[in-house]
Amino acid sequence: NINRVPPPTSAMKWKHVALKEQLREGIVALAETRWLPAEKNEFAEMLPAAMIYSTEYPCQLYYGGQRRGGVALIIPNGLGLLVEALRILVPGYVLRLKMKRPGSELTWVVYVVYLPPREQIETLEAWEKEEHDIPPVGVDVITVAVGDLNMDGELGTGTRSQRRLRALLED
Repeated sequence: NINRVPPPTSAMKWKHVALKEQLREGIVALAETRWLPAEKNEFAEMLPAAMIYSTEYPCQLYYGGQRRGGVALIIPNGLGLLVEALRILVPGYVLRLKMKRPGSELTWVVYVVYLPPREQIETLEAWEKEEHDIPPVGVDVITVAVGDLNMDGELGTGTRSQRRLRALLED
Protein backbone atom coordinates (compact mmCIF):
# COMPACT_ATOMS: atom_id res chain seq x y z
CA ASN A 1 0.00 0.00 0.00
CA ILE A 2 1.81 3.09 -1.22
CA ASN A 3 -0.41 5.38 0.88
CA ARG A 4 1.16 4.17 4.13
CA VAL A 5 4.81 4.98 3.42
CA PRO A 6 5.85 8.50 4.38
CA PRO A 7 6.88 10.49 1.31
CA PRO A 8 10.39 11.94 1.07
CA THR A 9 9.04 15.06 -0.66
CA SER A 10 5.46 15.55 -1.79
CA ALA A 11 3.05 12.64 -1.40
CA MET A 12 1.97 12.74 -5.04
CA LYS A 13 5.54 12.74 -6.37
CA TRP A 14 6.50 9.84 -4.12
CA LYS A 15 3.49 7.81 -5.27
CA HIS A 16 4.45 8.40 -8.91
CA VAL A 17 7.97 7.11 -8.23
CA ALA A 18 6.62 4.06 -6.37
CA LEU A 19 4.15 3.27 -9.15
CA LYS A 20 6.80 3.51 -11.86
CA GLU A 21 8.99 1.07 -9.92
CA GLN A 22 6.11 -1.38 -9.41
CA LEU A 23 5.06 -1.16 -13.08
CA ARG A 24 8.49 -2.50 -14.11
CA GLU A 25 7.37 -5.76 -12.48
CA GLY A 26 3.95 -5.87 -14.19
CA ILE A 27 0.35 -4.95 -13.48
CA VAL A 28 -0.41 -2.80 -10.43
CA ALA A 29 -3.75 -2.79 -8.61
CA LEU A 30 -4.70 0.12 -6.37
CA ALA A 31 -7.42 0.08 -3.74
CA GLU A 32 -8.68 3.15 -1.96
CA THR A 33 -6.96 5.56 -4.32
CA ARG A 34 -9.05 8.46 -2.99
CA TRP A 35 -8.39 10.15 -6.33
CA LEU A 36 -10.19 13.24 -7.42
CA PRO A 37 -10.51 13.45 -11.23
CA ALA A 38 -7.55 15.86 -11.50
CA GLU A 39 -5.34 13.47 -9.51
CA LYS A 40 -6.20 10.53 -11.77
CA ASN A 41 -5.34 12.66 -14.80
CA GLU A 42 -2.03 13.64 -13.21
CA PHE A 43 -1.14 9.97 -12.68
CA ALA A 44 -2.06 9.21 -16.30
CA GLU A 45 0.22 12.01 -17.56
CA MET A 46 3.09 10.78 -15.39
CA LEU A 47 2.66 7.17 -16.60
CA PRO A 48 2.45 7.44 -20.40
CA ALA A 49 3.72 3.86 -20.86
CA ALA A 50 0.70 2.40 -19.08
CA MET A 51 -3.08 2.36 -19.25
CA ILE A 52 -5.08 3.26 -16.15
CA TYR A 53 -8.48 1.66 -15.70
CA SER A 54 -10.41 2.98 -12.72
CA THR A 55 -13.82 3.53 -11.27
CA GLU A 56 -15.89 6.21 -12.94
CA TYR A 57 -16.31 8.04 -9.65
CA PRO A 58 -12.74 7.98 -8.40
CA CYS A 59 -13.72 8.20 -4.75
CA GLN A 60 -16.76 8.38 -2.51
CA LEU A 61 -17.33 11.01 0.16
CA TYR A 62 -18.59 9.90 3.54
CA TYR A 63 -19.42 11.50 6.84
CA GLY A 64 -17.20 14.41 7.73
CA GLY A 65 -16.33 15.02 4.07
CA GLN A 66 -13.48 12.47 4.17
CA ARG A 67 -12.56 10.77 0.91
CA ARG A 68 -12.46 7.01 0.62
CA GLY A 69 -12.79 4.39 -2.05
CA GLY A 70 -11.56 4.40 -5.58
CA VAL A 71 -9.96 1.40 -7.27
CA ALA A 72 -7.70 1.15 -10.30
CA LEU A 73 -5.74 -1.32 -12.38
CA ILE A 74 -2.64 -0.01 -14.14
CA ILE A 75 -1.32 -2.13 -17.00
CA PRO A 76 2.06 -1.49 -18.65
CA ASN A 77 1.64 -1.12 -22.43
CA GLY A 78 4.30 -3.72 -23.27
CA LEU A 79 2.42 -6.70 -21.81
CA GLY A 80 0.30 -7.25 -24.90
CA LEU A 81 -2.97 -7.49 -22.98
CA LEU A 82 -6.22 -6.49 -24.61
CA VAL A 83 -8.95 -5.24 -22.26
CA GLU A 84 -12.11 -6.56 -23.89
CA ALA A 85 -14.56 -5.23 -21.33
CA LEU A 86 -14.51 -2.85 -18.39
CA ARG A 87 -17.40 -2.58 -15.98
CA ILE A 88 -17.85 -0.56 -12.81
CA LEU A 89 -19.93 -2.84 -10.63
CA VAL A 90 -20.00 -0.61 -7.53
CA PRO A 91 -18.83 2.99 -8.10
CA GLY A 92 -15.71 3.63 -6.08
CA TYR A 93 -15.50 0.06 -4.82
CA VAL A 94 -15.61 -2.73 -7.45
CA LEU A 95 -14.20 -2.69 -10.97
CA ARG A 96 -14.22 -5.70 -13.34
CA LEU A 97 -12.00 -6.12 -16.38
CA LYS A 98 -12.01 -8.94 -18.94
CA MET A 99 -8.63 -9.32 -20.62
CA LYS A 100 -6.94 -11.52 -23.21
CA ARG A 101 -3.70 -11.72 -25.10
CA PRO A 102 -4.25 -11.54 -28.88
CA GLY A 103 -4.42 -15.06 -30.28
CA SER A 104 -5.02 -16.69 -26.90
CA GLU A 105 -8.20 -18.48 -25.84
CA LEU A 106 -7.50 -17.75 -22.16
CA THR A 107 -9.67 -15.02 -20.61
CA TRP A 108 -8.69 -13.24 -17.43
CA VAL A 109 -11.51 -11.78 -15.33
CA VAL A 110 -9.93 -9.36 -12.86
CA TYR A 111 -11.80 -7.66 -10.05
CA VAL A 112 -10.26 -4.69 -8.27
CA VAL A 113 -12.09 -4.36 -4.98
CA TYR A 114 -12.28 -2.09 -1.95
CA LEU A 115 -14.57 -3.30 0.83
CA PRO A 116 -14.92 -0.47 3.36
CA PRO A 117 -14.56 -1.46 7.02
CA ARG A 118 -17.90 -2.34 8.60
CA GLU A 119 -19.55 -2.15 5.14
CA GLN A 120 -18.22 -5.30 3.54
CA ILE A 121 -21.61 -7.05 3.38
CA GLU A 122 -23.38 -4.00 1.92
CA THR A 123 -20.70 -3.59 -0.73
CA LEU A 124 -20.75 -7.31 -1.58
CA GLU A 125 -24.56 -7.18 -1.91
CA ALA A 126 -24.33 -4.19 -4.26
CA TRP A 127 -21.67 -6.07 -6.28
CA GLU A 128 -23.87 -9.17 -6.46
CA LYS A 129 -26.81 -7.13 -7.82
CA GLU A 130 -24.65 -5.82 -10.68
CA GLU A 131 -22.80 -9.03 -11.48
CA HIS A 132 -23.83 -10.65 -14.74
CA ASP A 133 -22.51 -11.27 -18.27
CA ILE A 134 -19.27 -12.88 -17.14
CA PRO A 135 -17.90 -15.97 -18.84
CA PRO A 136 -18.48 -19.19 -16.87
CA VAL A 137 -15.55 -20.36 -14.80
CA GLY A 138 -13.79 -23.04 -16.76
CA VAL A 139 -10.60 -24.20 -18.35
CA ASP A 140 -10.18 -21.06 -20.45
CA VAL A 141 -11.11 -18.54 -17.72
CA ILE A 142 -8.99 -17.38 -14.80
CA THR A 143 -10.75 -15.22 -12.20
CA VAL A 144 -8.72 -13.04 -9.85
CA ALA A 145 -9.79 -10.58 -7.15
CA VAL A 146 -7.28 -8.06 -5.81
CA GLY A 147 -7.62 -5.13 -3.49
CA ASP A 148 -8.35 -4.19 0.09
CA LEU A 149 -10.99 -6.52 1.49
CA ASN A 150 -10.72 -5.31 5.10
CA MET A 151 -11.26 -8.81 6.46
CA ASP A 152 -8.17 -8.84 8.68
CA GLY A 153 -10.17 -9.00 11.90
CA GLU A 154 -12.38 -11.85 10.68
CA LEU A 155 -11.23 -15.16 12.06
CA GLY A 156 -11.63 -18.38 10.13
CA THR A 157 -12.89 -18.86 6.60
CA GLY A 158 -16.59 -19.11 7.29
CA THR A 159 -17.57 -15.55 8.12
CA ARG A 160 -20.56 -14.08 6.32
CA SER A 161 -18.55 -11.64 4.20
CA GLN A 162 -15.95 -14.29 3.30
CA ARG A 163 -18.68 -16.76 2.24
CA ARG A 164 -20.38 -14.07 0.15
CA LEU A 165 -17.12 -13.10 -1.58
CA ARG A 166 -16.30 -16.74 -2.31
CA ALA A 167 -19.78 -17.29 -3.79
CA LEU A 168 -19.38 -14.26 -6.08
CA LEU A 169 -16.05 -15.47 -7.42
CA GLU A 170 -16.91 -19.16 -7.76
CA ASP A 171 -20.30 -18.89 -9.51
